[in-house]
Amino acid sequence: MNGVQVVRRSPFFPLTAAAHLLGRCLPQRDEANVRTKPTLGERLNAYATGPYFANLLAQCRALKPTVIHAGPMPLTHVLTAFKVAARLHVPFVVTPIFHFDLASYYNPIYTNLLSQADLIIALTEYERTELSQRFSLDPKRVAIIPFGLDTLTVNRLNIRPGAFRQRYDIADPQRVVLYAGSKGVDKGAIDVLSVVSDLKRDDVTLVAIGLPTPDWNAKLETTRPNHLVDLGYISEQEKWEAFADCDIVAVPMRA
Repeated sequence: MNGVQVVRRSPFFPLTAAAHLLGRCLPQRDEANVRTKPTLGERLNAYATGPYFANLLAQCRALKPTVIHAGPMPLTHVLTAFKVAARLHVPFVVTPIFHFDLASYYNPIYTNLLSQADLIIALTEYERTELSQRFSLDPKRVAIIPFGLDTLTVNRLNIRPGAFRQRYDIADPQRVVLYAGSKGVDKGAIDVLSVVSDLKRDDVTLVAIGLPTPDWNAKLETTRPNHLVDLGYISEQEKWEAFADCDIVAVPMRA
């Protein structure tokens, strides 16, 4: 793919399931703060999140990599990739996409990797600053490489301004707040739903695009904006027409 070899591996689910079940029997930390020593529960959680790939060391040794990159935290393959890089004596690069409000990201099993990685990739200046300050990292070891935009795909589409509003009967002067992503707590979707609902304005429509979660569905039972267009997966064409027709793009992700 674009000159890059792509190899797909199947995760080993029994280890992940066992770690998850055992971890539920132990007390869990729920505070989002820096700590250095993991509890037994946190050691198990490092493998409970998955995915775990068996025989990854042998597979990577055969590929003879010159660098190993993994992300995001706190997923098991990041820990495994770090160990493989150490065994093969190759540089390790991590893209944590750190969620500073979530306790699971402060598992020392993962955060201790930050000081040992050869390079850390942050998506924003805010993430780099927070990582550097909270974990005493040299900012020079944290590069900023944001997610890119596939402009070639967008340019190939025939984006028609006004088409999305017309399709869902959103007439001017309605203001459109657009959220696009998984509708979970981690992504901030619940926060967007709450804020727009609290506005109680008839001239604001929340357009939410993405896979619903139990948290989203539960919140909708008690909180609903005056105007809501709640969509699941849609086509690329319709998605970019939604961006063209919105007034505000809400990106409340906690990273």
